[in-house]
Amino acid sequence: MEWPSEPAALDRPPSPSPLGLSVENAINHHFNELNLLMSRTTEDGEGNVLAVVTFPKNADAIACNGSRWQTLWLRMSFPTLVGLSSSKINAMFDPRRQERMRRQLGMETLPPGIDYVLDFTPPTEGSELADLTAALWLPKMVKLWFLAGHYCPEEILESGHRTSIWDKRPLASRSVSAMLALGHDDACRSLLQFCSMDRSEWKPKDVPGIVDVDPEAEEHSNYFPTFRRIPDYCGIRHRVAIMRVLHAINGNGLLLNSAARMWTVAQVAIHLEIPQVVVDPVTQWLIAPPNTKFVEICPERSFQLALALKIPCVLIAAFRILVSELAVDYAAPEPSPRRPALTWAQRRRDDYGDLPSDPVEYASHAFFERITGLLEMLRSNTVFDRIGTGLKEWDLLKQQTSIVHEQGSDELRTAHGNLVQALVGAFHNIIQRCLRKNAPLGPLASLTAAQRDHYISRHERDSLGHLYENLSHSQRVLTPFFWESLLSQSLPNPSGSGPLSLSTYNGYAIRTYADKYTSLWRSANLPHPDFQPEPANRSNHFTKRLNEFNIHQFETEVFAALPSLCHRVLGKGYNEEPFQFFLSDHLLLPSLTSPEMDFLPIWAGGLDDGSGGVFQDAIPPAEMGPSEPGPAYHTGYTIPTTGTRTTGTGTRDGDGDDTTMMDDNDDRVGGSIYGVSELGDNLDRFEIISVRTAQTATETATVPSMDVEQSVVTTTTTSSTGLGSGLGRLNLDPGGPNRHRVVAVPSSEISSEEGFSLNSRDDGEYADAMYTQPAEHQAVGRALARYVDGTPDTNTPGTSEGGGASSSSRQGGVAAGGNAGGNNKNSGYLDTDNFMLEDDDADGGLKDLDGSDDGSSTVGADSDYDMV
Repeated sequence: MEWPSEPAALDRPPSPSPLGLSVENAINHHFNELNLLMSRTTEDGEGNVLAVVTFPKNADAIACNGSRWQTLWLRMSFPTLVGLSSSKINAMFDPRRQERMRRQLGMETLPPGIDYVLDFTPPTEGSELADLTAALWLPKMVKLWFLAGHYCPEEILESGHRTSIWDKRPLASRSVSAMLALGHDDACRSLLQFCSMDRSEWKPKDVPGIVDVDPEAEEHSNYFPTFRRIPDYCGIRHRVAIMRVLHAINGNGLLLNSAARMWTVAQVAIHLEIPQVVVDPVTQWLIAPPNTKFVEICPERSFQLALALKIPCVLIAAFRILVSELAVDYAAPEPSPRRPALTWAQRRRDDYGDLPSDPVEYASHAFFERITGLLEMLRSNTVFDRIGTGLKEWDLLKQQTSIVHEQGSDELRTAHGNLVQALVGAFHNIIQRCLRKNAPLGPLASLTAAQRDHYISRHERDSLGHLYENLSHSQRVLTPFFWESLLSQSLPNPSGSGPLSLSTYNGYAIRTYADKYTSLWRSANLPHPDFQPEPANRSNHFTKRLNEFNIHQFETEVFAALPSLCHRVLGKGYNEEPFQFFLSDHLLLPSLTSPEMDFLPIWAGGLDDGSGGVFQDAIPPAEMGPSEPGPAYHTGYTIPTTGTRTTGTGTRDGDGDDTTMMDDNDDRVGGSIYGVSELGDNLDRFEIISVRTAQTATETATVPSMDVEQSVVTTTTTSSTGLGSGLGRLNLDPGGPNRHRVVAVPSSEISSEEGFSLNSRDDGEYADAMYTQPAEHQAVGRALARYVDGTPDTNTPGTSEGGGASSSSRQGGVAAGGNAGGNNKNSGYLDTDNFMLEDDDADGGLKDLDGSDDGSSTVGADSDYDMV
């Protein structure tokens, strides 16, 4: 739009010093915008709504054009305001609010064509004023950002540390445009001649950086004029920013020529619930190079602003910086419980507000674990199996292992083992050398030093090399220097040999190990493995026979896979950066496709939909389906344990059976530690007995566990009529679907005095969970229900004197509680595929849990069963 020209009374004399065209343009826009704001009356413009912003009567602040700030008016359109969907603005149209605002403004009679009066003047007291003051409080870097319009960085920022033209960064060594950074505060505290007469203040100066006054630098003592020390909060600035937002609603344009104005306008729009009005101007201000340095120097405030205004590119850039810096802190040998005031590169941290679930913290932990996991992979004995595909020589060496150990001589076996150990050890040594390397020197060191000069004062600055030396190995792997060093190892060598074949292990060259093994393999004349890698195209320096290991080919394949890994970590060549970074070459930024980006909101490309699910652990798989809607979630496989438990270890490989008695109150073992979920689909290994009432029986069950220690649990339970107090309290409906239970009885020796109580836990929810009813689609539950009809046989061969099933009966596959209703004629259980439970009128002598029998069919293929 065209700004109105200044009145003749405010015409300025020609500039005493020559200025660039961009600076002259910035000055003209600054004064023309002031004239537009201050010249509006109640008759100007169109619309039936009159917006008003009043100023304190005793305010003596003046604008840069020398005029005193007075009440500002603006006519607006009612449909336009209502269409913004702002509850704060819509509430101002309430008749009672309208009456009160008219009375306060002394406007009992409205001007012609005006139906509503909206007083946008901020309150002078109360909680709302406190919230507004906190939101509009200027961060320190915002107040210092005018220095970005004066500071001229070194040329290396634009040329880069490489000679490639693709590494050039246009405008990186320029000062920020005066149109973006050099605007004055609305309450101008300078003498009149500084603004309207002397334009030299707008000219770039020699300043040490975007830093506060350095007390030790006398030559820069005058670079920070007094009128640039603006207050953290200013009521004049607040009121003028409101009027600027209202003008933006009317489509009059929004001039953001300073960081203070940008921050204030954005916060005003957020408070009025109309962020969409200022999103485009604020985004343009943040991403206009080289003003993008604001995001890199102050990522916390950029993150806060972009999150509130929903600016994806700015949010992602600030997020990646914060995650990278915080991950290094998490990797410290003794991490601090609170974030240090300075990052590892001495950037002073700011605050980005309180969030219910902090995505930066979650992503930093994930980034730290992922990158350090890569380091562990590189230092593991299986590195060549995991570093990438295409290592055919390593695959050949593994294929020869079985042949060598079965048919080879002792000397050949020794040579094979020494070669494998030497290859892995030599590669580990390369990783260690990269970790022990100091920060890079030369052009890259000069580049990073010039970048840090922007925001670290000279008397506080420490060399990046010294800071890097203080980092642990886990922290160094979270910087780009380690990966750049590792990447340089894969560069071609003029001699044709790489660092691996030229390195040594235990005092011998790797080539020596390889030559010895190859010679012995050739002379042994052993059968060749089926694996025959095709010889790759390479120079005439090396020749290779099929099924013979070649160290040079192996090295070529390793250092061909290594750059791919390094490039993925460094984020090179995968995505074009939507944001231009100028000052972050010392940071290892997560790539745009890394899993850490999932913690961002959906509108920024992440997975956070506002429910908080992305910050929670993954839900365990429920192969049988959740049992019911709601927060309860059951895998369908968990088997409870009650009473005293006896555990034994090591039955699979014939280990000793060291049993340990653990009381039910022992916190070391939960209520359901042994379950089918640990066995996968091997359901036939469970020996499950039915629950009987109206009889006294000895019930025996065996539940083998498949945990890492291969523990075995056995239990003998003697139950009387009613199955003890635990079952007697259930009071189940004899005619309902919960008539028959499939219970996996825990295995420990319980005396008859103790009894077997399903309510051994005080928590009633535990007892309810034991009797959760499976859904109809839970076929495994129906398959297990077949064992309900089994008749317990206390004289079953293979039971111990105490009633517990012996291991021999368990290995034979015979249920300790009987033969599964006579259907188990063979050793082991019958196949449960397409299994149908038969109906019988007498229920097979099986009573309901309350001792009654309604005469109906007991179980069927489509019946529901409660299983624990």
